[in-house]
Amino acid sequence: MGFVQAGGLVWLVNILVDVNHRHQNIPDILFDVARGYGPLAVAVANDAGASLLRRKKWQEQQLLQRWIWTRPNTDFQINEDFFKAIQQPADLQKPEGYLWQQPYLQSVAFNWGDIAQLALNAGGLRLVTCNNPKACVAWAMDNGCNWIDFVTSNTNAAMQHALQDANFSCNEKFPWYLNPPAFNRKVTLNWFTENQLPEGFVFNRSMADMTRIGSID
Repeated sequence: MGFVQAGGLVWLVNILVDVNHRHQNIPDILFDVARGYGPLAVAVANDAGASLLRRKKWQEQQLLQRWIWTRPNTDFQINEDFFKAIQQPADLQKPEGYLWQQPYLQSVAFNWGDIAQLALNAGGLRLVTCNNPKACVAWAMDNGCNWIDFVTSNTNAAMQHALQDANFSCNEKFPWYLNPPAFNRKVTLNWFTENQLPEGFVFNRSMADMTRIGSID
């Protein structure tokens, strides 16, 4: 099991128990270790993980929102080249911090302060923070990106208005898995916390291992 410390919480990721060591209460042992670093939370749990957390009476928060921007006059469901790979721009600045040193994590810190995980092999980028949606869109347009996605909690009212103003929308048909695009695979953007959240708490992608999206295959 790994975890990420962000937003005053400890976000658990990749709880993997070898088949020969199951039914030995190992998740609870690992949870106890992680509690030494702060209150626990989990984002985007699979069915088995979500069932476990519900049995433990964790608080299930309202589903996260995934906002999508697509290049004008394109259609990801029709255009064959929509998810084609694009060339990485030169002189990109990597964000500071241990999280961004993960192998194969193509992260960038923009000069206006936002952070993104590049998905240029699928023609776009996944925003980790989005304090300036219009600047993110301008960068995407200038660098040949066809799409941007951004995940946040529905408590982020001011950001919702800014995203809409920059032509983002919550498009549930846009695929989550993009290598290759998997239109028939759905992901439930759930999140759980062991304790009550502070009022006005806002989720962002740095709070979970959502910057690397794919499968173990």
